[in-house]
Amino acid sequence: MAITIERKVLVDGLQIIKDNIVPTELSDASNYVILQNGRLHGYSDSVGITVPLNVDGVPNCAVEMQLLYDFLRKMNDKEILIGLHEGNLKLKGKNAVAEIAIRTDITYPETLIVLDEDKFIRLPETFSAALTFTGFACDPEQSAYSRVAIFNGTAYGLSERRAASFFMGDEARELFPSVTFVSPECLGFVNKLNPKKYLISDGWFHLIDSTFKIYSTRTRADNRFPFELAEELLADSGEEVFRLPPDFANVLERANPFSGKTAKVRKVSLDIRDNRLDLVATREDGSCYKERCVGVNTQAPLNFTVNLRLLSDVIKLAEKYQISSNKLVATAPFFRAMCPLESE
Repeated sequence: MAITIERKVLVDGLQIIKDNIVPTELSDASNYVILQNGRLHGYSDSVGITVPLNVDGVPNCAVEMQLLYDFLRKMNDKEILIGLHEGNLKLKGKNAVAEIAIRTDITYPETLIVLDEDKFIRLPETFSAALTFTGFACDPEQSAYSRVAIFNGTAYGLSERRAASFFMGDEARELFPSVTFVSPECLGFVNKLNPKKYLISDGWFHLIDSTFKIYSTRTRADNRFPFELAEELLADSGEEVFRLPPDFANVLERANPFSGKTAKVRKVSLDIRDNRLDLVATREDGSCYKERCVGVNTQAPLNFTVNLRLLSDVIKLAEKYQISSNKLVATAPFFRAMCPLESE
């Protein structure tokens, strides 16, 4: 049986899945889009996403996501005919026809499709901001530090080299009554689809939007998190407080190409004295960039080097800064962040 469907509806559903599921060699399913029980799904070992789509007439199957997306995106037809033909998924427009091989061994876990909205809990209004300003401090390559931890109304991001916290407001204490771990990878879904509710079930953290699109990411069974260490790293050092120029983000953007060849090694050196700030960025091959900003005051001269990407993340919200022997601490109302100092 074949059905007619608006091409744009199918492309939009595929786009949501492509935006949130990263294909990897370790997860065969991550390379496929799954048509199952009237919905469109994407799945990897740690993330799942399901989108409502009227494809009830198409038997459950999985097809290569990129191949399907490329074919549909380049068509001009408003509607397409979709169905099975001789063991393949057949898509037919006015003049173009494609048949894509299917797999029936790749399915979407039914337990991740929770459609009873009453089971979900309201998200605090600050949820997106909290993920944005703490997620950069997580380390996806280390499981212990791969998720934002929410506790007592505050979101924490922590790794071996950085830390951040964001107070989400008093209501967050009630809406997240226990320690909750959230992957910052869900931020794209949050910013684009603006989910208002969440649910924790069977080791998964689910987000649902108003049209029943559901994003699922694994949480952690172990609720232990070094909150005391995070607070220690983010504490007021007692050193002099200073401010950076209002347009310093633009300065860092200009320095970025000269600061190193990869994000992990890019760094800038700042020298503050005599009512001015001198920035220097030097690449491995000797290429360098210098810029002077006036009107930056400190009682004592300061000279330090910091990772450019971390500083760029921090200054989006930070207002005040302190330097101690080995770290830069940045603060704003409800926000704190720590970046380690680098060698020149």
